[in-house]
Amino acid sequence: MTHNVNGKDMVLSLPWILMIAMLAGCNGSALENGEARGQTIVTSIETEESQELAMVETVQDEAIKIKAQDVSSFFDGASKDQVRMEDYGYLVGERYVLYFDKDTSFPGDLKRQIEEIMLMDEQVLGISFSVTDLVENKNWLEVYYGDVFRGIPKYQDKIHVMLAKDENDGAIPWTDGNEIMLFDSDFDPDYSSREMVYHEIAHALRLRHSLFLGKVLEEGIGVYAQYHVAQLLDTPCWCCIQFLQSSAVGFDEAAVVADPEGKFREYNLGGRSKEQPEYQYGFRLITFLMEEYGNDVIQRLSTNAAKYQ
Repeated sequence: MTHNVNGKDMVLSLPWILMIAMLAGCNGSALENGEARGQTIVTSIETEESQELAMVETVQDEAIKIKAQDVSSFFDGASKDQVRMEDYGYLVGERYVLYFDKDTSFPGDLKRQIEEIMLMDEQVLGISFSVTDLVENKNWLEVYYGDVFRGIPKYQDKIHVMLAKDENDGAIPWTDGNEIMLFDSDFDPDYSSREMVYHEIAHALRLRHSLFLGKVLEEGIGVYAQYHVAQLLDTPCWCCIQFLQSSAVGFDEAAVVADPEGKFREYNLGGRSKEQPEYQYGFRLITFLMEEYGNDVIQRLSTNAAKYQ
């Protein structure tokens, strides 16, 4: 995609894009913050003795009896089948770990769906989940669920996906580094599309390769994957309609054409709004970069950004 300014095509250079992303000051790791449910657990280690105890506890983690149930054998069925989770569960796959909230339902072929989406995100974005050097797993599961999942190893070569109950039928999924929060509503059996799953898994994939690139590039990559994986699977991408028909949500194309660098900074630094200009502009920018510089552009951006790690 190119913008025409005074009769000339505006071509953005990769160094300029990377420089602006670095200067934007967006070095946070959470892309979309959900509200924590339950009480935040804070552990204070103040003495040498307590530090030693903490180290012993860490070593013994794998020996801890896991409270959640291993449900690996539950999801070898068909898409039309629904597996009802009455209690907490977990599933360790070849490239992912799934954590299940209680009182939720998911399709019987969930393992196949997750793996298929991971493969297609890799195909669309031109990068791989095999990169593990920069992966950092956190303890956010304990913030949400206490010790329910304690004892499950924090695999670096796998993405970690929490499948939570959508209490209000409209919860927003989010990604923080190598960890994803999705909801049972994202796997609604009445819809063939899993577009938010495509989007969030794409975030986890991209973030394995370098530090955070800023909201415009990261959300642009997420929407780009969301749109193109939906096309590959021949499923609708309802959310993408607002990003394709931007005039309906107040996205000012003219302002971006007139001041692309200024708008890039503004959208990177701005707060979250219903117009979501970082998604609008990001989707167009990533599409332009893919068309102008080739399908390896995200790999090249990530490789350069990793130098600043």
